[in-house]
Amino acid sequence: MAIEVQTVDWAMLLPHAARGALFLVAAGTDVQEVAEAVAADDAARVKRWLETEAMRKPTDEELGEDPAAQYVFAIVQPFVVAQRAQS
Repeated sequence: MAIEVQTVDWAMLLPHAARGALFLVAAGTDVQEVAEAVAADDAARVKRWLETEAMRKPTDEELGEDPAAQYVFAIVQPFVVAQRAQS
């Protein structure tokens, strides 16, 4: 399964956070791999990422991120997974 990963600024992700559908992926964890696991309903892998916080909801502090900050993301309806782009 090929999930398309794109780049967007943080401001574009905020509506997804507001509806509780945004998950942030920790550095060192592959966004595409996470998106594919979510799409495949691979509960075991998703559970492991959630337990280790390799995948998690954004904190209140992160919601105040610079709106121009760049993130790579993938849409896996109804969720969006994103990771801060490496500078």
